[in-house]
Amino acid sequence: MSKFDLSRIVGAGGVSESDTELREIFLDKIRENPENFYPPLPEDEAEALRESIQANGLLEPLLVVADGDTYRLVSGHNRFRALQDLRGNALGMAYKTALCRVLPAMDPDHEITAIIEANRQRKKTPAVLQQEAEALTEVYVRRKQAGEDLPGRIRDRVAEAMQVSATKLANLNAIKNGLACDDFRTAWEHGNITESCALEIARMDPQEQEQLHDWLARDRLPCTLRTVREFAVIGYLVSRTCDKAERPCPNARAMYRD
Repeated sequence: MSKFDLSRIVGAGGVSESDTELREIFLDKIRENPENFYPPLPEDEAEALRESIQANGLLEPLLVVADGDTYRLVSGHNRFRALQDLRGNALGMAYKTALCRVLPAMDPDHEITAIIEANRQRKKTPAVLQQEAEALTEVYVRRKQAGEDLPGRIRDRVAEAMQVSATKLANLNAIKNGLACDDFRTAWEHGNITESCALEIARMDPQEQEQLHDWLARDRLPCTLRTVREFAVIGYLVSRTCDKAERPCPNARAMYRD
């Protein structure tokens, strides 16, 4: 299986016409890619994108592949949605088409890789990085099962492709599998708690996670690595020295700080 080098296309300054084809395509002929797992922009950023397109036009073409009589997006989902919004707001026929770069046909595994490669510069939460790692892992497993020579451990190949350490990937996997409390999982997925904090919580059993959640809410404390570690120490001591093990005494935090 030949390697699809998207780096020659995405962000390249001088791509020859033999590499890809630029064309105006009707928005109604473009479909979002079901393999795209990246979340849409927050509304304030989406509004800024719409304003930019209104003022300057579409500065970067969408990346698409042919799919029968239509085209499937590889990169540019947010730009595509912005164009749809502008057209839907009765701003005229100026938004009936989009400039697209049509990529060569590729197999499904290389298409998933292309989607990830095209989003390399995107700011990502740890949860999105974990989704990337899972998608690439599945791709490499399928390619290896198909007989492609992929020496070394798949985790190391995934880490190299994502330009992160294998240890980081292991930590992200531990967080995904270890977070049992829904609120902590949601906070991690939205980037509201740090990776180190989420990893510390993921190492607790489900009951401890619920107790931590209740303690933070009751005392109106932020979920940080410091407060999680504080809870772990207080909880350890309370479970062994306090008659009312369900809740630390009022002086517990002061004693911890001392």
